[in-house]
Amino acid sequence: MYKESAVVCDGRGIPALPVAQGKGSLLPIPWHQRRLATESLAMSDVTERDARQIEQVLYLYAWMVDKRDWGLIDQVFTADATIDYASTGGPGRLPHREALKWLDGALQAWPINLHHITNIMPQVEGDRGRCRCYFFAPMGRPKPGGGYFAQEIVTNAGFYHDQLVRSARGWRISERVCEMTVMIGTLPADHSIPAVQG
Repeated sequence: MYKESAVVCDGRGIPALPVAQGKGSLLPIPWHQRRLATESLAMSDVTERDARQIEQVLYLYAWMVDKRDWGLIDQVFTADATIDYASTGGPGRLPHREALKWLDGALQAWPINLHHITNIMPQVEGDRGRCRCYFFAPMGRPKPGGGYFAQEIVTNAGFYHDQLVRSARGWRISERVCEMTVMIGTLPADHSIPAVQG
């Protein structure tokens, strides 16, 4: 019988590969048991209710951006929230409404958007929280004269790093850093990322 060891994280807070201990040797934990090892780290201070509320805020952000439903901003962000889109070629840390105004302009050339949010890892201490998740965000636009199903598509992917605050109305993002790590496809030659308006 093997005993699961404690989960160890690297300097970035990412769980290292879990191992099992037995008879003086270290053995990998079977794949079907690793989920419990990593979840115990991420969810140690998070109730099921908090986790689901934080998930819904992240999903609502994706829906808001994809549908350009900016009336949802106050359901996603605190009044003094900041966003950093520097990794996408956009602005660094700005007040969230200024950053989202830039994003709205940057996406005008891409009317079809389909954000996916996965691998959500929240941590909570009292009324403060932080969360890391993955995003996978295809952007599309019809090709001239090609019809609806002839599209140019570029996909951005990476991580959102969020700080959150619990309010009387639920969890809200107080700081978001977008870390884009992958671009699938190539931006068309006639497309340029808009500059930040002063």
